[in-house]
Amino acid sequence: LESAARIVADDLILLRQEGKNPAIMCAATVVFSFGQLYDKLGKTLEAIHNPVPGYHRWLKKPLDNFFQRLEPSKPFRRSNFELRWSGELIHPSLTSGHLDRKGQLEDIGDKENIHNIYLRAEIQTLRRLPHSNFILFTVDSLTDPISSILTHPTAAAALQSRLESLGHEMAQYKGVTPTIRENLIAALRTAAATTPRNTT
Repeated sequence: LESAARIVADDLILLRQEGKNPAIMCAATVVFSFGQLYDKLGKTLEAIHNPVPGYHRWLKKPLDNFFQRLEPSKPFRRSNFELRWSGELIHPSLTSGHLDRKGQLEDIGDKENIHNIYLRAEIQTLRRLPHSNFILFTVDSLTDPISSILTHPTAAAALQSRLESLGHEMAQYKGVTPTIRENLIAALRTAAATTPRNTT
Protein backbone atom coordinates (compact mmCIF):
# COMPACT_ATOMS: atom_id res chain seq x y z
CA LEU A 1 0.00 0.00 0.00
CA GLU A 2 2.85 2.36 0.84
CA SER A 3 4.51 1.67 -2.53
CA ALA A 4 1.27 2.35 -4.38
CA ALA A 5 0.81 5.59 -2.44
CA ARG A 6 4.14 6.84 -3.79
CA ILE A 7 2.86 6.42 -7.35
CA VAL A 8 -0.63 7.93 -7.24
CA ALA A 9 -1.96 11.14 -5.67
CA ASP A 10 -5.13 9.52 -4.32
CA ASP A 11 -5.64 8.49 -0.71
CA LEU A 12 -5.61 4.69 -0.56
CA ILE A 13 -7.63 2.83 2.06
CA LEU A 14 -8.03 -0.91 2.48
CA LEU A 15 -11.29 -2.39 3.74
CA ARG A 16 -11.47 -5.96 4.98
CA GLN A 17 -14.65 -7.91 4.35
CA GLU A 18 -15.42 -10.60 6.95
CA GLY A 19 -18.21 -12.86 5.79
CA LYS A 20 -21.42 -10.89 5.52
CA ASN A 21 -20.29 -8.27 7.99
CA PRO A 22 -19.65 -4.73 6.76
CA ALA A 23 -16.10 -3.97 5.74
CA ILE A 24 -13.63 -2.88 8.40
CA MET A 25 -11.00 -0.23 7.71
CA CYS A 26 -7.63 -1.86 8.35
CA ALA A 27 -5.03 0.33 6.62
CA ALA A 28 -4.54 3.63 4.83
CA THR A 29 -1.81 5.85 3.47
CA VAL A 30 -0.35 8.61 5.59
CA VAL A 31 -1.59 11.22 3.12
CA PHE A 32 -5.17 11.13 4.36
CA SER A 33 -6.93 14.32 3.36
CA PHE A 34 -10.51 13.73 4.51
CA GLY A 35 -11.81 13.15 8.01
CA GLN A 36 -9.75 11.87 10.91
CA LEU A 37 -7.86 8.73 9.98
CA TYR A 38 -7.08 7.43 13.46
CA ASP A 39 -10.72 7.76 14.48
CA LYS A 40 -11.72 5.42 11.66
CA LEU A 41 -9.08 2.70 11.64
CA GLY A 42 -10.47 -0.68 12.71
CA LYS A 43 -14.07 0.51 12.79
CA THR A 44 -16.96 -0.96 10.83
CA LEU A 45 -18.59 1.07 8.08
CA GLU A 46 -21.63 1.38 10.30
CA ALA A 47 -19.58 3.09 13.02
CA ILE A 48 -17.87 5.35 10.48
CA HIS A 49 -21.15 6.41 8.86
CA ASN A 50 -23.16 6.88 12.06
CA PRO A 51 -22.91 10.72 11.85
CA VAL A 52 -24.38 10.73 8.31
CA PRO A 53 -28.02 11.92 8.45
CA GLY A 54 -30.48 9.15 7.56
CA TYR A 55 -27.79 6.46 7.49
CA HIS A 56 -29.65 3.85 9.55
CA ARG A 57 -33.01 4.66 8.01
CA TRP A 58 -32.10 4.75 4.32
CA LEU A 59 -28.45 3.89 3.67
CA LYS A 60 -27.21 1.08 5.92
CA LYS A 61 -28.94 -1.88 4.26
CA PRO A 62 -28.22 -0.76 0.65
CA LEU A 63 -24.57 -0.10 1.55
CA ASP A 64 -24.17 -3.48 3.27
CA ASN A 65 -25.67 -5.19 0.22
CA PHE A 66 -23.47 -3.16 -2.13
CA PHE A 67 -20.25 -4.23 -0.40
CA GLN A 68 -21.33 -7.87 -0.36
CA ARG A 69 -21.99 -7.79 -4.12
CA LEU A 70 -18.91 -5.77 -5.15
CA GLU A 71 -16.91 -7.75 -7.72
CA PRO A 72 -13.28 -7.36 -8.91
CA SER A 73 -14.43 -6.87 -12.49
CA LYS A 74 -16.89 -4.08 -11.64
CA PRO A 75 -15.26 -1.14 -9.80
CA PHE A 76 -17.54 1.66 -8.57
CA ARG A 77 -17.01 5.44 -8.87
CA ARG A 78 -18.82 8.28 -7.12
CA SER A 79 -18.31 11.91 -6.14
CA ASN A 80 -18.85 13.74 -2.87
CA PHE A 81 -18.51 17.34 -1.71
CA GLU A 82 -18.58 19.74 1.21
CA LEU A 83 -17.86 23.43 1.82
CA ARG A 84 -14.82 24.73 3.69
CA TRP A 85 -13.30 28.03 4.78
CA SER A 86 -9.88 27.19 3.33
CA GLY A 87 -8.37 25.62 0.24
CA GLU A 88 -6.12 23.44 2.40
CA LEU A 89 -7.13 19.80 1.97
CA ILE A 90 -6.81 19.02 5.67
CA HIS A 91 -8.67 22.16 6.79
CA PRO A 92 -11.87 21.52 8.82
CA SER A 93 -15.28 21.85 7.20
CA LEU A 94 -17.58 24.81 7.74
CA THR A 95 -19.08 22.98 10.72
CA SER A 96 -15.84 23.16 12.68
CA GLY A 97 -16.12 25.59 15.59
CA HIS A 98 -19.55 26.83 14.59
CA LEU A 99 -21.99 24.55 16.42
CA ASP A 100 -24.44 26.08 18.88
CA ARG A 101 -25.38 24.62 22.28
CA LYS A 102 -27.85 22.23 20.64
CA GLY A 103 -25.23 20.94 18.22
CA GLN A 104 -26.79 22.79 15.31
CA LEU A 105 -24.71 24.70 12.79
CA GLU A 106 -24.76 28.43 13.51
CA ASP A 107 -26.17 30.56 10.72
CA ILE A 108 -23.06 32.60 10.00
CA GLY A 109 -23.45 33.09 6.27
CA ASP A 110 -23.86 36.43 4.54
CA LYS A 111 -23.60 37.74 0.99
CA GLU A 112 -19.97 38.73 1.46
CA ASN A 113 -18.45 35.61 2.98
CA ILE A 114 -19.71 33.13 0.34
CA HIS A 115 -16.74 34.34 -1.68
CA ASN A 116 -14.45 33.15 1.12
CA ILE A 117 -15.85 29.61 0.88
CA TYR A 118 -14.09 26.74 -0.89
CA LEU A 119 -15.70 23.76 -2.56
CA ARG A 120 -13.96 20.55 -1.61
CA ALA A 121 -14.80 17.63 -3.93
CA GLU A 122 -13.84 13.99 -3.64
CA ILE A 123 -13.72 11.50 -6.52
CA GLN A 124 -14.03 8.09 -4.85
CA THR A 125 -13.63 4.59 -6.26
CA LEU A 126 -14.23 1.16 -4.76
CA ARG A 127 -12.91 -2.10 -6.16
CA ARG A 128 -12.55 -5.59 -4.73
CA LEU A 129 -9.05 -7.03 -5.01
CA PRO A 130 -9.25 -10.51 -6.59
CA HIS A 131 -6.68 -12.43 -4.51
CA SER A 132 -6.99 -10.98 -1.00
CA ASN A 133 -10.72 -10.15 -1.28
CA PHE A 134 -9.91 -6.80 0.35
CA ILE A 135 -11.68 -3.71 -0.97
CA LEU A 136 -9.54 -0.81 -2.18
CA PHE A 137 -11.12 2.59 -1.52
CA THR A 138 -9.44 5.51 -3.32
CA VAL A 139 -10.13 9.20 -2.76
CA ASP A 140 -8.91 11.97 -5.05
CA SER A 141 -9.52 15.26 -3.23
CA LEU A 142 -9.80 18.57 -5.07
CA THR A 143 -10.52 22.07 -3.84
CA ASP A 144 -11.53 25.30 -5.58
CA PRO A 145 -12.73 28.67 -4.31
CA ILE A 146 -16.39 29.39 -4.92
CA SER A 147 -15.28 32.49 -6.85
CA SER A 148 -13.73 30.14 -9.41
CA ILE A 149 -16.89 28.03 -9.69
CA LEU A 150 -18.89 31.21 -10.36
CA THR A 151 -16.87 31.84 -13.54
CA HIS A 152 -17.96 28.52 -15.08
CA PRO A 153 -21.71 28.35 -15.88
CA THR A 154 -21.82 24.56 -16.22
CA ALA A 155 -20.03 23.98 -12.92
CA ALA A 156 -22.20 26.62 -11.23
CA ALA A 157 -25.37 24.92 -12.48
CA ALA A 158 -24.18 21.52 -11.25
CA LEU A 159 -23.36 22.81 -7.76
CA GLN A 160 -26.64 24.74 -7.62
CA SER A 161 -28.54 21.52 -8.35
CA ARG A 162 -26.63 19.61 -5.64
CA LEU A 163 -27.27 22.32 -3.03
CA GLU A 164 -30.97 22.55 -3.88
CA SER A 165 -31.36 18.78 -3.50
CA LEU A 166 -29.90 18.67 0.03
CA GLY A 167 -32.27 18.12 2.92
CA HIS A 168 -31.81 20.26 6.04
CA GLU A 169 -29.90 17.65 8.05
CA MET A 170 -27.59 16.73 5.18
CA ALA A 171 -26.94 20.41 4.47
CA GLN A 172 -25.93 20.90 8.11
CA TYR A 173 -23.68 17.84 7.88
CA LYS A 174 -21.92 19.33 4.85
CA GLY A 175 -21.50 22.72 6.55
CA VAL A 176 -24.22 24.56 4.62
CA THR A 177 -26.28 26.93 6.80
CA PRO A 178 -29.66 28.23 5.54
CA THR A 179 -28.21 31.68 4.84
CA ILE A 180 -25.14 30.35 3.09
CA ARG A 181 -27.31 28.05 0.98
CA GLU A 182 -29.74 30.83 0.04
CA ASN A 183 -27.02 33.29 -0.92
CA LEU A 184 -24.83 30.71 -2.61
CA ILE A 185 -27.69 29.29 -4.68
CA ALA A 186 -28.63 32.81 -5.79
CA ALA A 187 -25.04 33.50 -6.87
CA LEU A 188 -24.77 30.13 -8.62
CA ARG A 189 -28.09 30.63 -10.40
CA THR A 190 -26.88 33.97 -11.77
CA ALA A 191 -23.57 32.45 -12.84
CA ALA A 192 -25.28 29.46 -14.46
CA ALA A 193 -27.41 31.78 -16.57
CA THR A 194 -24.37 33.65 -17.88
CA THR A 195 -23.46 32.94 -21.49
CA PRO A 196 -19.78 32.01 -21.76
CA ARG A 197 -17.77 34.56 -23.68
CA ASN A 198 -16.38 33.45 -27.05
CA THR A 199 -12.59 33.50 -26.72
CA THR A 200 -11.83 32.53 -30.32
